[in-house]
Amino acid sequence: MSFIKVTPFSSEDTIQAAFIEQCLLNSRAIPELLLFYHIPNEGKRTMAQAMRMKGLGVKAGVPDLHLPVGRHPYIGLWIEFKTATGSTSKTQKWWHTALR
Repeated sequence: MSFIKVTPFSSEDTIQAAFIEQCLLNSRAIPELLLFYHIPNEGKRTMAQAMRMKGLGVKAGVPDLHLPVGRHPYIGLWIEFKTATGSTSKTQKWWHTALR
């Protein structure tokens, strides 16, 4: 049973939360789903917060979620969520190519 409803007008946050909910609901059958984690590189920040986050290694364009589970020949899975009208930025496209 899903508690988070996704519609064609849902935000990226809602879509991602629904995905994580489904991972939790299916983790008994696929325990590796519990290893998905969010990469907090979105949102507005003050200049001081942005400088601190950059110093800690946060980088623009990195996909939203990472599953650090390898399945030969792959070393993990990264997911970038978009709304029905969303598009990837140039920096996101660079990361997607680099991670392939």
